[in-house]
Amino acid sequence: MNKNKLQNMEIKSIVFKLIFFFLIISLPCCLIFRERENFLDKWSAITGENVEAVRQYDDPTIAQKALKSDKFFTATAALQDRSQMGSAPRLFADHIFDAIGRHIQANLPTVREELDEFQNEFDERELNWIRFLSGETVQGFRYASGQVFRSDSDRNLESNHDYVQLVLPNWSKSHYSNQDLYIARNAEVWKNLFANCPHLKDNIRLNMQLNAIRMLHFWKFCFDFRETDVILVDNRKSPLHSNGDHNALRLTRFIGALGLFKCESILNVSKNLLETYFKAHTSYSYWSNAWEKAKPLY
Repeated sequence: MNKNKLQNMEIKSIVFKLIFFFLIISLPCCLIFRERENFLDKWSAITGENVEAVRQYDDPTIAQKALKSDKFFTATAALQDRSQMGSAPRLFADHIFDAIGRHIQANLPTVREELDEFQNEFDERELNWIRFLSGETVQGFRYASGQVFRSDSDRNLESNHDYVQLVLPNWSKSHYSNQDLYIARNAEVWKNLFANCPHLKDNIRLNMQLNAIRMLHFWKFCFDFRETDVILVDNRKSPLHSNGDHNALRLTRFIGALGLFKCESILNVSKNLLETYFKAHTSYSYWSNAWEKAKPLY
């Protein structure tokens, strides 16, 4: 009898251990699944897109969705920033950004044809700048805008001042750059360019938003979901916390570039971040002035 009881106790002990082991293993899986569902649901609620449908879209369709609503960009950036590496939401975000990158490259032959019509309207350096902004690798411009730039090291982005100036076009000439490239020097032709070159305009706008996300990451900000919208979070590691840092000047230019090319969602989340965390910064009045003056090119 005692032997049977002992055997029963051993069986119960083994069963309890198996149950405990199953719970320990399954709990993280449940949390990951819950994270996946929550983040993808939030992305869908913000963008108005069905996740499974987007997975089936070709590259041009994904790019057009992103161009119609730049919340597509901010929500995807939040999905990328908040999800674990290798998780379903992270892979979905990577898929979207990769598709946009491929679309930019596929557009380049048509962009070249469109730009050929304006050969006599710009000098050679400005033409190369436009090619650079559209995604081409151009001699003298170090990288193709939006390619290596987004994967470049923070150290290189910190040290290459003029390069960042080129990536973020502004209406007026910068007092802090040797680059004599800005929109106002040929404003009417730029407006005509955007009115008559739809592929070029799309490429520049797509690149501008991808580059803007990279700059925000460079400044150590993270995208996150907040109810039915996207916010930027400051983790107190940003170089912008140092008053007088040259990145404050870059941020003023960043705001101007976003306004110029109608990147409204990224501009709005950036504005909310600065109002929340940086109102005491010595450059805050300059940033506010940049918001007021930011005007679209088209």
